[in-house]
Amino acid sequence: MLFTRRRSIAVFVGFVLLSGAVALSARFAPIAEAAGNDFNIQRGTFTMTGTTKTLTAGTDYVAPTASTSAFIRITNIGGTGAGDASASVPQAARDVTAYVQDPSDIMTSVTFARDASATGTTRISWEIVEFTGESGSDNEMIVRSQSTVTYGGSSLTATGTAATGVADDADIVVFITGEENPNAGSTQYNTGESTSAWDGGTNQPVFTRGEAGGDAAI
Repeated sequence: MLFTRRRSIAVFVGFVLLSGAVALSARFAPIAEAAGNDFNIQRGTFTMTGTTKTLTAGTDYVAPTASTSAFIRITNIGGTGAGDASASVPQAARDVTAYVQDPSDIMTSVTFARDASATGTTRISWEIVEFTGESGSDNEMIVRSQSTVTYGGSSLTATGTAATGVADDADIVVFITGEENPNAGSTQYNTGESTSAWDGGTNQPVFTRGEAGGDAAI
């Protein structure tokens, strides 16, 4: 179990739902027809000292052309925070881990968040991936949904809201963009680590973790 006492605590998991041939990394037509790069990547790093950190479009990054062609994710190992700069031992999961709280607001700002009781600092590296090629081209990526989900305390799976506009289940991929674990200890990081899948029958993203204990969010 994640906690020795019963309490309602959330592990947050951020995700983005993409469709398009590029999402599969398995079906590409010859690229001779396309000149230049179809993607624009923006990257950055900061140290989070509080429980939230907001990046503002126009100041911290260039706003993408549309929210349906870009997404932001944490790029540290495990898709979450990297801990403090001095590599202190031990570090509580709630102090280290973080997620993207409002990924759908990417046109104006994006907020990264830790547990409300987090202390110390954690290092976050992030990137924005934006499709800048021609609509309908072979590498096109369409963002169908950007949101968060929460596991129940005893649940091994969590399901996101059904997406619309999906024409081919084979073209869908679900990226986890960040994961926050509220555990006050340092031995249960695994309860906040997930895999993602797509349920074509319900048009919903599904997330799975290997061990339950405490509510968790993606």
